[in-house]
Amino acid sequence: MRQVVGAAALVLTLMLVPGLVRAQHWITRDVCDFDTPMVHADLIGAQNLAEMRMRADAVPNSHGRLWRVTSDTGAVSHLFGTLHSSHAAILDLPDDVIALVRGARVVSPEIDFTAPTRRHVEARRSRSQIWRPLRSRETFDDVDLPAEVREAIRARFGALGWGLDAPDRLTLGAVAEVLLSDPCEDFTAGVLPQLDNLIFTLAHIARIPVSGLEHPNAFLTEMNKHARQDTALAVVATYGAYLLPQEDARGRATLTALYLRGELALMSELDRAYLQDVYGSNRGAAFHAEVDAYLIDDRNRAFLEAARADLDAGGLFMAIGAGHLPGDAGMVSLLREAGYTVARRPLPQEVRP
Repeated sequence: MRQVVGAAALVLTLMLVPGLVRAQHWITRDVCDFDTPMVHADLIGAQNLAEMRMRADAVPNSHGRLWRVTSDTGAVSHLFGTLHSSHAAILDLPDDVIALVRGARVVSPEIDFTAPTRRHVEARRSRSQIWRPLRSRETFDDVDLPAEVREAIRARFGALGWGLDAPDRLTLGAVAEVLLSDPCEDFTAGVLPQLDNLIFTLAHIARIPVSGLEHPNAFLTEMNKHARQDTALAVVATYGAYLLPQEDARGRATLTALYLRGELALMSELDRAYLQDVYGSNRGAAFHAEVDAYLIDDRNRAFLEAARADLDAGGLFMAIGAGHLPGDAGMVSLLREAGYTVARRPLPQEVRP
Protein backbone atom coordinates (compact mmCIF):
# COMPACT_ATOMS: atom_id res chain seq x y z
CA MET A 1 0.00 0.00 0.00
CA ARG A 2 1.39 3.35 -1.03
CA GLN A 3 2.00 6.01 1.57
CA VAL A 4 2.56 9.55 0.40
CA VAL A 5 5.18 11.29 2.47
CA GLY A 6 7.22 14.42 2.52
CA ALA A 7 10.77 13.83 1.40
CA ALA A 8 12.05 14.83 4.81
CA ALA A 9 10.28 11.81 6.27
CA LEU A 10 11.97 9.18 4.18
CA VAL A 11 15.76 9.52 4.27
CA LEU A 12 16.89 6.03 3.28
CA THR A 13 20.64 6.46 3.25
CA LEU A 14 23.26 8.97 4.28
CA MET A 15 26.22 7.42 2.50
CA LEU A 16 26.74 6.22 -1.09
CA VAL A 17 28.63 3.16 -2.21
CA PRO A 18 30.48 3.63 -5.54
CA GLY A 19 29.34 1.74 -8.62
CA LEU A 20 26.13 0.98 -10.44
CA VAL A 21 23.61 -1.65 -9.40
CA ARG A 22 22.11 -3.99 -12.00
CA ALA A 23 19.46 -5.42 -9.71
CA GLN A 24 18.35 -4.49 -6.24
CA HIS A 25 19.89 -7.45 -4.46
CA TRP A 26 21.58 -4.94 -2.16
CA ILE A 27 18.19 -4.20 -0.56
CA THR A 28 18.49 -7.06 1.89
CA ARG A 29 17.12 -7.52 5.38
CA ASP A 30 20.59 -6.65 6.67
CA VAL A 31 20.33 -3.23 5.04
CA CYS A 32 16.82 -2.69 6.39
CA ASP A 33 16.98 -4.18 9.89
CA PHE A 34 18.69 -2.87 13.00
CA ASP A 35 18.24 -3.54 16.70
CA THR A 36 18.79 -0.15 18.31
CA PRO A 37 17.86 3.24 16.87
CA MET A 38 20.86 5.52 17.22
CA VAL A 39 22.42 8.50 15.49
CA HIS A 40 25.53 7.39 13.62
CA ALA A 41 27.35 10.71 13.48
CA ASP A 42 30.24 9.10 11.61
CA LEU A 43 28.04 8.91 8.51
CA ILE A 44 27.64 12.66 8.52
CA GLY A 45 30.63 14.05 10.36
CA ALA A 46 30.39 15.58 13.83
CA GLN A 47 30.91 19.15 12.60
CA ASN A 48 28.43 18.77 9.74
CA LEU A 49 25.86 17.29 12.12
CA ALA A 50 26.33 20.15 14.58
CA GLU A 51 25.87 22.73 11.82
CA MET A 52 22.77 20.98 10.46
CA ARG A 53 21.30 20.72 13.95
CA MET A 54 21.86 24.44 14.47
CA ARG A 55 20.00 25.24 11.25
CA ALA A 56 17.25 22.78 12.11
CA ASP A 57 16.76 24.23 15.58
CA ALA A 58 16.05 27.63 13.98
CA VAL A 59 13.10 26.15 12.04
CA PRO A 60 9.71 26.90 13.64
CA ASN A 61 8.32 23.92 15.56
CA SER A 62 11.45 21.93 14.80
CA HIS A 63 10.86 19.33 17.51
CA GLY A 64 7.95 17.20 18.59
CA ARG A 65 5.71 14.47 17.18
CA LEU A 66 2.56 15.08 19.24
CA TRP A 67 0.65 18.36 19.54
CA ARG A 68 -2.57 19.36 21.30
CA VAL A 69 -4.84 21.49 19.10
CA THR A 70 -7.56 23.63 20.72
CA SER A 71 -10.22 25.55 18.78
CA ASP A 72 -11.48 28.99 19.80
CA THR A 73 -14.46 27.27 21.45
CA GLY A 74 -12.24 25.01 23.54
CA ALA A 75 -12.69 21.84 21.44
CA VAL A 76 -9.56 19.70 21.73
CA SER A 77 -7.93 17.56 19.03
CA HIS A 78 -4.46 16.13 18.49
CA LEU A 79 -1.88 16.17 15.71
CA PHE A 80 0.65 13.35 15.47
CA GLY A 81 3.61 13.03 13.09
CA THR A 82 4.22 9.52 11.80
CA LEU A 83 7.08 7.69 10.11
CA HIS A 84 5.96 5.39 7.31
CA SER A 85 7.80 2.35 8.68
CA SER A 86 6.96 -1.05 10.17
CA HIS A 87 10.11 -1.26 12.31
CA ALA A 88 9.33 -2.43 15.84
CA ALA A 89 10.79 0.73 17.40
CA ILE A 90 8.35 2.81 15.35
CA LEU A 91 5.29 0.63 15.92
CA ASP A 92 5.90 0.62 19.70
CA LEU A 93 3.66 3.64 20.24
CA PRO A 94 3.72 5.41 23.61
CA ASP A 95 0.72 4.59 25.79
CA ASP A 96 -0.44 8.21 25.66
CA VAL A 97 -0.66 8.10 21.87
CA ILE A 98 -2.56 4.80 21.88
CA ALA A 99 -5.00 6.21 24.43
CA LEU A 100 -5.59 9.31 22.28
CA VAL A 101 -6.30 7.18 19.20
CA ARG A 102 -8.71 4.93 21.08
CA GLY A 103 -10.44 7.91 22.67
CA ALA A 104 -10.80 9.94 19.48
CA ARG A 105 -14.13 10.86 17.92
CA VAL A 106 -12.60 10.53 14.44
CA VAL A 107 -9.14 9.57 13.14
CA SER A 108 -7.71 11.24 10.02
CA PRO A 109 -4.70 9.72 8.27
CA GLU A 110 -3.32 11.30 5.11
CA ILE A 111 -5.24 8.84 2.94
CA ASP A 112 -7.93 6.23 3.56
CA PHE A 113 -7.08 3.40 1.17
CA THR A 114 -10.05 1.22 2.07
CA ALA A 115 -12.57 0.65 -0.73
CA PRO A 116 -16.14 1.74 0.07
CA THR A 117 -17.70 -0.31 -2.76
CA ARG A 118 -16.87 -3.18 -5.11
CA ARG A 119 -16.66 -0.62 -7.91
CA HIS A 120 -13.78 1.06 -6.10
CA VAL A 121 -11.99 -2.28 -5.78
CA GLU A 122 -12.33 -2.88 -9.52
CA ALA A 123 -11.21 0.68 -10.30
CA ARG A 124 -7.84 -0.04 -8.70
CA ARG A 125 -7.11 -2.44 -11.55
CA SER A 126 -8.05 0.11 -14.19
CA ARG A 127 -5.37 2.76 -13.94
CA SER A 128 -5.80 4.67 -17.19
CA GLN A 129 -3.58 7.46 -15.90
CA ILE A 130 -0.43 5.39 -15.59
CA TRP A 131 0.37 4.58 -19.24
CA ARG A 132 1.99 6.87 -21.77
CA PRO A 133 0.23 7.28 -25.13
CA LEU A 134 1.24 4.53 -27.56
CA ARG A 135 2.42 7.16 -30.04
CA SER A 136 4.93 8.56 -27.55
CA ARG A 137 8.54 8.08 -28.65
CA GLU A 138 10.04 9.20 -25.38
CA THR A 139 11.77 6.72 -23.10
CA PHE A 140 12.91 6.98 -19.52
CA ASP A 141 16.44 7.53 -20.82
CA ASP A 142 15.24 10.96 -21.97
CA VAL A 143 14.59 11.99 -18.37
CA ASP A 144 17.26 14.42 -17.20
CA LEU A 145 18.77 12.37 -14.38
CA PRO A 146 22.18 10.76 -13.87
CA ALA A 147 22.49 7.34 -15.47
CA GLU A 148 23.08 5.61 -12.14
CA VAL A 149 19.81 7.00 -10.77
CA ARG A 150 17.83 5.96 -13.85
CA GLU A 151 19.36 2.50 -13.65
CA ALA A 152 18.50 2.17 -9.97
CA ILE A 153 14.92 3.19 -10.78
CA ARG A 154 14.71 0.58 -13.54
CA ALA A 155 16.04 -2.01 -11.11
CA ARG A 156 13.35 -1.04 -8.62
CA PHE A 157 10.63 -1.63 -11.20
CA GLY A 158 12.24 -4.94 -12.08
CA ALA A 159 12.27 -5.98 -8.44
CA LEU A 160 8.57 -5.14 -8.15
CA GLY A 161 7.74 -7.32 -11.17
CA TRP A 162 6.89 -4.47 -13.53
CA GLY A 163 9.95 -5.12 -15.70
CA LEU A 164 13.08 -3.05 -16.27
CA ASP A 165 11.46 -1.24 -19.20
CA ALA A 166 8.33 -0.21 -17.29
CA PRO A 167 9.50 3.41 -16.80
CA ASP A 168 9.58 3.73 -20.61
CA ARG A 169 5.85 2.97 -20.80
CA LEU A 170 4.57 4.81 -17.75
CA THR A 171 3.78 8.47 -17.29
CA LEU A 172 6.30 10.37 -15.18
CA GLY A 173 3.60 10.77 -12.55
CA ALA A 174 3.08 7.01 -12.42
CA VAL A 175 6.83 6.44 -12.04
CA ALA A 176 6.81 8.94 -9.18
CA GLU A 177 3.91 7.19 -7.47
CA VAL A 178 5.56 3.77 -7.61
CA LEU A 179 8.81 5.17 -6.22
CA LEU A 180 7.04 6.46 -3.13
CA SER A 181 6.98 2.91 -1.79
CA ASP A 182 9.88 2.02 0.50
CA PRO A 183 11.91 -1.01 -0.68
CA CYS A 184 12.51 -2.13 2.90
CA GLU A 185 8.76 -2.44 3.40
CA ASP A 186 8.71 -5.11 0.66
CA PHE A 187 9.81 -7.68 3.24
CA THR A 188 6.82 -7.12 5.53
CA ALA A 189 4.15 -5.86 3.12
CA GLY A 190 0.79 -7.43 3.87
CA VAL A 191 2.07 -8.79 7.18
CA LEU A 192 3.18 -5.88 9.36
CA PRO A 193 1.51 -2.47 9.17
CA GLN A 194 3.39 0.74 8.69
CA LEU A 195 2.79 3.16 11.56
CA ASP A 196 0.01 5.00 9.72
CA ASN A 197 -1.79 1.71 9.11
CA LEU A 198 -1.31 0.66 12.74
CA ILE A 199 -3.12 3.83 13.83
CA PHE A 200 -5.82 3.07 11.24
CA THR A 201 -6.10 -0.46 12.65
CA LEU A 202 -6.42 0.78 16.24
CA ALA A 203 -9.25 3.08 15.14
CA HIS A 204 -10.92 0.24 13.24
CA ILE A 205 -10.82 -2.07 16.26
CA ALA A 206 -12.29 0.67 18.46
CA ARG A 207 -15.04 1.34 15.84
CA ILE A 208 -13.84 4.92 15.43
CA PRO A 209 -14.67 6.56 12.08
CA VAL A 210 -11.71 7.20 9.79
CA SER A 211 -11.69 10.19 7.46
CA GLY A 212 -8.79 10.46 5.02
CA LEU A 213 -7.45 13.95 4.34
CA GLU A 214 -6.75 13.28 0.66
CA HIS A 215 -8.32 11.20 -2.12
CA PRO A 216 -6.27 8.05 -2.90
CA ASN A 217 -5.78 9.17 -6.52
CA ALA A 218 -4.89 12.78 -5.71
CA PHE A 219 -1.12 12.37 -6.04
CA LEU A 220 -1.22 10.60 -9.41
CA THR A 221 -3.80 13.02 -10.80
CA GLU A 222 -1.70 16.01 -9.77
CA MET A 223 1.60 14.59 -11.01
CA ASN A 224 0.13 13.86 -14.46
CA LYS A 225 -0.84 17.49 -15.02
CA HIS A 226 1.29 19.25 -17.62
CA ALA A 227 1.97 22.09 -15.19
CA ARG A 228 3.30 19.60 -12.62
CA GLN A 229 5.95 17.87 -14.73
CA ASP A 230 8.80 19.69 -12.96
CA THR A 231 7.37 18.52 -9.65
CA ALA A 232 6.98 14.95 -10.92
CA LEU A 233 10.62 15.00 -12.08
CA ALA A 234 11.73 16.28 -8.68
CA VAL A 235 9.82 13.48 -6.92
CA VAL A 236 11.35 10.87 -9.26
CA ALA A 237 14.81 12.38 -8.70
CA THR A 238 14.39 12.44 -4.93
CA TYR A 239 13.02 8.96 -4.43
CA GLY A 240 15.29 7.61 -7.17
CA ALA A 241 18.28 8.92 -5.22
CA TYR A 242 17.10 6.92 -2.20
CA LEU A 243 17.54 3.75 -4.29
CA LEU A 244 21.29 4.15 -4.69
CA PRO A 245 23.30 1.46 -2.88
CA GLN A 246 24.05 1.54 0.82
CA GLU A 247 26.29 -0.67 2.91
CA ASP A 248 24.20 -1.35 5.99
CA ALA A 249 21.30 -0.15 8.14
CA ARG A 250 23.10 2.71 9.91
CA GLY A 251 21.25 5.31 7.85
CA ARG A 252 17.90 3.82 8.82
CA ALA A 253 18.93 3.52 12.45
CA THR A 254 19.86 7.22 12.35
CA LEU A 255 16.56 8.24 10.78
CA THR A 256 14.57 6.25 13.31
CA ALA A 257 16.54 7.69 16.23
CA LEU A 258 15.98 11.25 15.03
CA TYR A 259 12.27 10.57 14.64
CA LEU A 260 11.97 9.10 18.14
CA ARG A 261 13.96 12.04 19.51
CA GLY A 262 11.45 14.36 17.84
CA GLU A 263 14.13 16.09 15.74
CA LEU A 264 11.89 16.44 12.72
CA ALA A 265 13.48 19.53 11.14
CA LEU A 266 16.91 17.88 11.33
CA MET A 267 15.56 14.98 9.28
CA SER A 268 14.78 17.49 6.52
CA GLU A 269 18.22 19.06 6.77
CA LEU A 270 19.87 15.66 6.31
CA ASP A 271 17.60 14.92 3.37
CA ARG A 272 18.57 18.15 1.63
CA ALA A 273 22.28 17.46 2.22
CA TYR A 274 21.94 13.98 0.75
CA LEU A 275 20.25 15.22 -2.42
CA GLN A 276 22.94 17.88 -2.81
CA ASP A 277 25.55 15.15 -2.53
CA VAL A 278 23.87 13.15 -5.30
CA TYR A 279 22.93 15.97 -7.70
CA GLY A 280 25.21 18.83 -6.77
CA SER A 281 24.50 21.75 -4.47
CA ASN A 282 22.16 23.80 -6.65
CA ARG A 283 20.16 21.04 -8.32
CA GLY A 284 19.88 18.96 -5.17
CA ALA A 285 18.55 21.93 -3.21
CA ALA A 286 16.14 22.73 -6.05
CA PHE A 287 14.77 19.17 -6.10
CA HIS A 288 14.32 19.25 -2.33
CA ALA A 289 12.49 22.59 -2.46
CA GLU A 290 10.25 21.51 -5.35
CA VAL A 291 9.21 18.28 -3.64
CA ASP A 292 8.54 19.96 -0.31
CA ALA A 293 6.54 22.73 -2.00
CA TYR A 294 4.01 20.14 -3.17
CA LEU A 295 4.26 17.06 -0.93
CA ILE A 296 4.34 19.15 2.23
CA ASP A 297 3.34 22.80 1.70
CA ASP A 298 0.49 22.44 -0.81
CA ARG A 299 -0.85 19.27 0.76
CA ASN A 300 -0.70 20.76 4.27
CA ARG A 301 -3.06 23.52 3.19
CA ALA A 302 -5.39 20.95 1.66
CA PHE A 303 -5.16 18.77 4.78
CA LEU A 304 -6.11 21.70 6.99
CA GLU A 305 -9.18 22.51 4.91
CA ALA A 306 -10.22 18.85 4.94
CA ALA A 307 -9.82 18.65 8.73
CA ARG A 308 -11.24 22.03 9.71
CA ALA A 309 -14.79 20.88 10.53
CA ASP A 310 -13.50 18.05 12.72
CA LEU A 311 -10.96 20.35 14.38
CA ASP A 312 -13.74 22.78 15.23
CA ALA A 313 -15.88 19.96 16.62
CA GLY A 314 -12.98 18.46 18.59
CA GLY A 315 -12.00 14.86 19.20
CA LEU A 316 -9.93 14.56 16.02
CA PHE A 317 -6.71 12.55 15.96
CA MET A 318 -4.81 13.67 12.84
CA ALA A 319 -1.92 11.36 11.85
CA ILE A 320 0.29 12.66 9.04
CA GLY A 321 3.93 12.22 8.05
CA ALA A 322 6.36 13.82 10.50
CA GLY A 323 7.80 15.99 7.74
CA HIS A 324 4.48 17.83 7.57
CA LEU A 325 4.79 19.31 11.08
CA PRO A 326 7.78 21.73 11.28
CA GLY A 327 8.48 24.90 9.31
CA ASP A 328 6.70 28.10 8.32
CA ALA A 329 4.37 26.10 6.06
CA GLY A 330 4.25 23.16 8.48
CA MET A 331 0.97 21.98 9.93
CA VAL A 332 1.69 23.40 13.38
CA SER A 333 2.26 26.89 11.93
CA LEU A 334 -0.78 26.66 9.65
CA LEU A 335 -3.01 25.63 12.53
CA ARG A 336 -1.88 28.60 14.58
CA GLU A 337 -2.40 30.95 11.64
CA ALA A 338 -5.92 29.56 11.33
CA GLY A 339 -6.69 30.55 14.92
CA TYR A 340 -6.08 27.29 16.78
CA THR A 341 -3.98 27.06 19.94
CA VAL A 342 -1.29 24.43 19.40
CA ALA A 343 0.92 23.12 22.20
CA ARG A 344 3.54 20.40 22.06
CA ARG A 345 3.07 17.27 24.18
CA PRO A 346 6.58 15.80 24.61
CA LEU A 347 6.81 12.02 24.32
CA PRO A 348 9.30 9.59 25.89
CA GLN A 349 12.74 9.66 24.21
CA GLU A 350 12.11 13.13 22.75
CA VAL A 351 14.57 15.97 23.30
CA ARG A 352 13.97 19.69 23.55
CA PRO A 353 15.70 22.21 21.27
